[in-house]
Amino acid sequence: MKKGVLNRTILLIILFFFISLSFEIRAITFENPFDPFKNVTFEKLIENIINFIFWVAMAIVPILIIVAAFYFLTSGGNPEKINTAKRIIFYTIIGLIIIFLAKGIPYIIKWLIEGPPKPVEICDNGIDDDGDGFSDCLDPDCIGTLICPCEPICKDLVLLIIDRYQASCGSPRYDPIADVSKDKRINLSDVVVVAGQCSNAAACQAMWNDTSNPCP
Repeated sequence: MKKGVLNRTILLIILFFFISLSFEIRAITFENPFDPFKNVTFEKLIENIINFIFWVAMAIVPILIIVAAFYFLTSGGNPEKINTAKRIIFYTIIGLIIIFLAKGIPYIIKWLIEGPPKPVEICDNGIDDDGDGFSDCLDPDCIGTLICPCEPICKDLVLLIIDRYQASCGSPRYDPIADVSKDKRINLSDVVVVAGQCSNAAACQAMWNDTSNPCP
């Protein structure tokens, strides 16, 4: 098969593909990124605008490829038409690369505003992954999950302990209910006590009801 015939065959296949793609893209619904009835953050607004531009670009790309293919198929060896087709394809590819890179802008903005993503606690590896001083089923992020099942009242008690953590007698943050071990300081031992009874709602309720104050 001659090179020119082969090139035209390949272009016809590409042309058919992008014509089919254009019919699929016509079904896309474009949402107004500036919809005033949507309560969106700045980060979400940027994401909506980029998504809008992305899908507009996805609708335009098949048209540009079809135009380039038309120039190739009708060039008849004319270098000017061939170069025009190549330029269309080149700038279309460059535009696509820029659009795909732009999809990462919302994540960059989020990183700049909120800092790097916080590590997530893995509930069964024996490591304090998120650096909050608690690991696995002693971590409030894990309590109540499938790995660390817990009665709601027990989880609430753990959250109270975490909220008053390290408070001791004389501190305005000290709460005798959170000091379940009654050692005058709310610490890890209190979390351990509750976590050990996490499936026993009655035991946790008894701890809630124990308002005795060990402080002088």
